[in-house]
Amino acid sequence: SSTLGVTGVVTANAGVVVDEMTLDADTLTATDTFTIDAAGDITLDADGADIRLSDAGTQFGKFTNSSSDFVISSSVNDKDIIFKGADGGADITALTLDMSAGGRALFNNASSDQMAIFTNTAHDSIVQITASAANKNSVIYFGDNDDANVGIIDYDHQINHMDFTTNASV
Repeated sequence: SSTLGVTGVVTANAGVVVDEMTLDADTLTATDTFTIDAAGDITLDADGADIRLSDAGTQFGKFTNSSSDFVISSSVNDKDIIFKGADGGADITALTLDMSAGGRALFNNASSDQMAIFTNTAHDSIVQITASAANKNSVIYFGDNDDANVGIIDYDHQINHMDFTTNASV
């Protein structure tokens, strides 16, 4: 084993291989997991305005600077954008943007109990609350900074009854 000591620029037109990394032209390839670890910040600066996310050469997402708006795009037709997190040690889906339904927003999880905001084919704006069982209620609370329960709309699925309440009076 020997050491190469260079005090100037090294030009390698056929690429450079270091351990599991190959740098050739404008492509850096790793043969295993690739980790970027910096003691300070990491900056991605793309003058073309797009940072593209791909898996095995297929683009699935993109971050774009559009007139200083931060745009997050799902690149695969009818695939969703999903926001997940941890709640009490359990993984949860907080928000799903359903691209196959024109960007319909599903809050909480997309299974049974959910709230959805979307526009239908007649261009009506819709807020839909779905309960998981016939004995559950769907409730909308209205409030302000001074009073969290200024108004309530409560639909009881079990008895097919709706209450409209203002300041705790029916």
